[in-house]
Amino acid sequence: MKVRFHREGPSLNDPVQTKDGRLRIEPPAYEPSIAEHLEKREVQAIVHECINHLDAEYREVLVLRDIQGFSYEEIRDILKIPDGTIKSRLFRARDALKDRLKKAFGGL
Repeated sequence: MKVRFHREGPSLNDPVQTKDGRLRIEPPAYEPSIAEHLEKREVQAIVHECINHLDAEYREVLVLRDIQGFSYEEIRDILKIPDGTIKSRLFRARDALKDRLKKAFGGL
């Protein structure tokens, strides 16, 4: 049991007594720090930049499939290209993106 001084209030991490007399323990809420938000935005910006530098034919299938979640059939109907072409472009797009990301993040 933790000893508290008279002026010190309860901790937000302390259990809370409910109306029926039980103690309810809730874990503290986790909110990302400002630094974590900035880091996430920076990573997103780098990924977007790498995607934007892909050849247009690779970028469009990558965005349609991996970002927007379209099926191969839907992509075929949108772009009017065969399934095999979609799959080969998607493979090449992912491979090129992987190489760009490795360079951008220092080979991680």
